[in-house]
Amino acid sequence: MPAADLQAYKVASNESSSSTKFDNFVQACQDAINAIDDSKVSAGAAIAVSKLAAGSNTNVLTTTAGVPVWAAPAAGIPTPATTLPGSPTAGQLAILVDSTSAPTWSWLLIYNGTTTKWHYLGGTPGFHEIATAESTSSTTYVALATAGPLFALPVAGDYDVEIGSKFIVNNTINMSYDIGGTGAVDADRLTANNNTGQHSRVRRKTGLTAVTLTAKYKVDTGTHTAENRWMRVTPVKIG
Repeated sequence: MPAADLQAYKVASNESSSSTKFDNFVQACQDAINAIDDSKVSAGAAIAVSKLAAGSNTNVLTTTAGVPVWAAPAAGIPTPATTLPGSPTAGQLAILVDSTSAPTWSWLLIYNGTTTKWHYLGGTPGFHEIATAESTSSTTYVALATAGPLFALPVAGDYDVEIGSKFIVNNTINMSYDIGGTGAVDADRLTANNNTGQHSRVRRKTGLTAVTLTAKYKVDTGTHTAENRWMRVTPVKIG
């Protein structure tokens, strides 16, 4: 800021003290202060943040294109909920759970404004396991004595569905799953053929509705056993 010209306000040696000149000097100082704007503040002035114009309550000081501005703070970690948020915006985060007090699965999701879907970022997949060894001789898909494993899809969308089991066989056993009221089909099956041991298979299933997936079993011939059978479900994009 340039130095002020105070010559006009000085009292000459042949003058007595002048209240008028003093008053004019005070007014000139006030005018100079009122005229200060951003262009007159030195870049090296290091003005304290406490002296800046206040923003709205809860706002934070940030920068946009290198310019300091007051803005609402970035969203923090969302609160887990059993339903997805309504009217989401692009980039919004959500944590979807089956229970807020004792969740068995928990999915961190981000809303994509282009696909208008919630995309999976991470978390604990849905999982169900039945350890009991049970057998079937049915040549069409049926439930074993303990139905399942199974998983209820909470929201429509695309999911990775993985099934697995230890099979005790001397021929062929198949494991597939009902999709709601649609019966199990071979396209989704896991097959063990004269091969006792652990087996698994994952398939990406698109366009599913909010239904329950329930494992079913069939054999080609004879009686065969499944134990430690499980289903793992991971969302891809939902909503």
